[in-house]
Amino acid sequence: MPPPFAEERFVGCLLGLAVGDALGAPFEGLTGTLIYDMRGLPEQFLNIPSAEPLYYTDDTEMMIGVAETLVECGEIDETVLMRRWAARFVGRCTASGASVKAG
Repeated sequence: MPPPFAEERFVGCLLGLAVGDALGAPFEGLTGTLIYDMRGLPEQFLNIPSAEPLYYTDDTEMMIGVAETLVECGEIDETVLMRRWAARFVGRCTASGASVKAG
């Protein structure tokens, strides 16, 4: 089997980041001890089905902006990247019901 192309590896990294971000989001900011007290060992809580939906965080939103900027510009153009991040932030906040004050 031939090795994957750089594009396939890049897409795999993006997908891995988004899935890992969503899986870890419920535990963000918690200590290992608190997570253990709440859920036990990883082997225990990973095998328990959850009805709770998973959501990715601003980390994935920022990564999407970086990826889009690289595709559009072939490099990181700070102006393009900042515009993308701003648009993603406003879209994410308004979709969640939070209000965003421009300016």
